[in-house]
Amino acid sequence: MRIRQQPPPPLPNRRSFSFGRRYGGRHSSSTRSRGSNASQGPASGSGGGVGVGSGNGSALADYEVVEVIGRGSSGVVKKVRRLRDGASFAWKEIDFGDMCDVRKQMLLTEINLIIQLRHCNIVRCYNYIIDREAKRAYIIMEYCPNGDLAALIKQHRRDKKYIPEDDILRWLSQLALALRCCHCRQGVKAVLHRDLKPANCFLDAGRSIKLGDFGLARVLAGDASFASTYLGTPYYMSPEQVKLCGYTEKSDMWALGVVAYELACLRPPFNGSTHDQLVAAILSGSYRPLPDVYGEPLRSIIADLLQPDPDRRISVEQLLDRPSIRDRLPPDELPEPSLRRWLTSSAGWLTALAGFAAVEVARTRAGRSRSRS
Repeated sequence: MRIRQQPPPPLPNRRSFSFGRRYGGRHSSSTRSRGSNASQGPASGSGGGVGVGSGNGSALADYEVVEVIGRGSSGVVKKVRRLRDGASFAWKEIDFGDMCDVRKQMLLTEINLIIQLRHCNIVRCYNYIIDREAKRAYIIMEYCPNGDLAALIKQHRRDKKYIPEDDILRWLSQLALALRCCHCRQGVKAVLHRDLKPANCFLDAGRSIKLGDFGLARVLAGDASFASTYLGTPYYMSPEQVKLCGYTEKSDMWALGVVAYELACLRPPFNGSTHDQLVAAILSGSYRPLPDVYGEPLRSIIADLLQPDPDRRISVEQLLDRPSIRDRLPPDELPEPSLRRWLTSSAGWLTALAGFAAVEVARTRAGRSRSRS
């Protein structure tokens, strides 16, 4: 059953969306589920032809829980089925009754961000429901039936089998596209994920990657902005994070390098029996070489992502321009040719200077020929 996609609703913000008042606006309504005072967020259609809610909204009674599929510090994730058509979704069930104001704001940030971010390699958020009596929030999201990369790595480690290089490069290209959607959003603020790790990289029915769990994300105001809050998973933190220094989108690129290394070696590149040892390992930037089954393209990508100096670490656009990544991109996602990037490369400068010199020599010779005649 295909449901016609509705235009996206206005996004909730700090003033209009809170846990104490019903969300206002012409796209919102207050619906009581059976025995529960639950109000829903803005409903929207899905790009895949299945949408949660409509102009009438949705409620907890519209779904039945199938099973628990994940647990984390931010809540429990369950697979649910929509009763009217049997469509499967995942919802994150979050208890905010004991949350401090900071954690409540993190929850609001996640809801805002995942509603805004629309990309085929980002887990889609369709709706949210707030149950004030139970003090729980339910974020209704796209269901990815093939688990996450953390489970895949664990399975391969148990079976003592390496993940094929082509799979790793394909997933890297998809994660790079997801990060480009976050880092390079034109006309709006850039977004740092800040908790990129295998457990937050989900596999859909076609085994394509969907980046999810934006609970620790932060919005950057502009190109010169730096985030400095100490958040995330220690194994995937960049050197600038563990040093409590300011950092930008390059920290996500470091985490992507850690994920790529872990996919290849089935273990993180940096370890330590204590927090201080882990920090020292991260700051050193030294790691064991990849197994011999992997080629130079993957090795060079990981080396350029795991540069301790963020100025030397490649950006998402530079990663997408690597031949081994670019060749795996859909035609409509290919990076646009950049004259600026070509000119700023050493080869580009040399070619430009040589061309300029050739033109000047030709002009000089032509002038001399005319003066002689």
